Amino acid sequence: MPKAARKNSTTKKTRVSPDPIRKLIADADKCLFEFTEAAKVESQLAAKVGKGDTVAAAVSPPPEFRYEMPTLMANEDFLKKHCRGLGKRLTQRIRHYQRALRNNPKSPIALETTEHLNADKKLLAMLPSTERKMLATLRKERVRINKIWRATGYGKARARLHTALDQFGIAKFMVNNAEPTTLDDAVAVVRWAAVPGARETGLIPWSYWDFQQTSRLLGQAHKILIQKTVSLDNPQGDGELRQASNDLVEIDAAIERLHKKYGDDADSRGDYHELEARRDDAIGTLSSVPASSMIGIKAKASALQLDELVIDFESHQEIALSLAQDLTALG
Repeated sequence: MPKAARKNSTTKKTRVSPDPIRKLIADADKCLFEFTEAAKVESQLAAKVGKGDTVAAAVSPPPEFRYEMPTLMANEDFLKKHCRGLGKRLTQRIRHYQRALRNNPKSPIALETTEHLNADKKLLAMLPSTERKMLATLRKERVRINKIWRATGYGKARARLHTALDQFGIAKFMVNNAEPTTLDDAVAVVRWAAVPGARETGLIPWSYWDFQQTSRLLGQAHKILIQKTVSLDNPQGDGELRQASNDLVEIDAAIERLHKKYGDDADSRGDYHELEARRDDAIGTLSSVPASSMIGIKAKASALQLDELVIDFESHQEIALSLAQDLTALG
């Protein structure tokens, strides 16, 4: 019996529960802070180094090859591969022109074909020396750039920035694919939803897909919020917020109808401008008037899920921050 018991204890599998969303958000916030700090350091050193020397070494082809090669090439293997491919293409074109001239030497475009033939023969003859010169220039430029980066510390700052960017991207993905389950999770999600607005600094890497995922999280947080009990000390005071949320839905629908009816001319109409002004007023109410009951909480949470507001980064951030403050105040 003891032996059987030991067998069962050793064969029993232990499931590891996934990290709660609050921990993932905390980790993402740390990564975001590191990215922001790294970006500040990189920006300061970049100003000292000079804009022209903050990019990796690259080489441009000579004018004769400007239509045959990429404008800039920063990788030796890519340059060699492209030159080999160009050599094959030039050879094929030369054979095509020669065959065309043999088959129809009196063609109306024979003169033009001959010009193309001679031009490609010239390029093919120049290609080996051009490749050698470009490789030598690229290596020389890389040595110069690396020397500057080592002397100023810019190389390490740039590497730190790229590492921080990768880490934040992973952390952001983990948050966007997690599930809130508690009221505290819901509050954390609302605060997280306010983070994208920081992209206005030009530092935060945030895509439209991220906003869509954040909107999904807000939808789940909204369901949690309406299931929890919040004090209704002053429900009448939140009628303004509920009205603003309803107005926002109606206004966005009206704007969409104008776009469908008048196309690109819609935004030049007076009724369109009137709707835009009403929309700004509704957003201003949702972002500035504090919620004192569940009615106001639901109004702001519902507004944050609207597609048009999701892509309105600044307004989305303002309402999300306001909602987070309301939830903290209401407990």
